[in-house]
Amino acid sequence: EMYLISAEALYELGGNDGDAADMLNTVRNRANLADISVTGVDLRDSIRMEFLREFIAEGHAVYDLQR
Repeated sequence: EMYLISAEALYELGGNDGDAADMLNTVRNRANLADISVTGVDLRDSIRMEFLREFIAEGHAVYDLQR
């Protein structure tokens, strides 16, 4: 969860798309998923989708969608 929170923060602060993508890819690699190489709004959307995939069963999805 901390990797995804960090990725989101890096993206939102701007200018850190590469670092944010690295954090996101660390989470994806743990699940044996391929790296992504998107930037900008597509990176933000990818981070948010990964939050949903990781935590959908924990009951926090509605909160995450609202923020």
